[in-house]
Amino acid sequence: RPERGSPYQEEGGAPAPIDPHSIVGHWLVLGVGDADDTPAEVLSDGRVLFNGKDYGKDFHVKPTKDGGFIRGDGWRVHVGARDYSKTVTWMKKDEQPTRWTRVIPEGAGQGRGGARADPRADPRADP
Repeated sequence: RPERGSPYQEEGGAPAPIDPHSIVGHWLVLGVGDADDTPAEVLSDGRVLFNGKDYGKDFHVKPTKDGGFIRGDGWRVHVGARDYSKTVTWMKKDEQPTRWTRVIPEGAGQGRGGARADPRADPRADP
């Protein structure tokens, strides 16, 4: 159960309908057009760090009542997407969708720093 006052707690104190921590972790925000890919990290309290920096509540995430996630600026994860283990697609009316792919921190079990994209999660990778 989420803690009282947690961003993962719905209004009225009811717990979120999905595991809010399913989106917690390291991600690579895939660039659109000429934009570079950007590393992001979703923390357990809902804050999101881009390149290690917190840009404020507009970028923080919390679960929605219908089973998705929403950021403070209105971007939402597709409601039907229940598996956040590999990729998530953020959508907002009149905006081009943005895809995030999960990354595995390099050194997770290997003793090195840095991070790499999980090839199973990167839609651009060859199967």
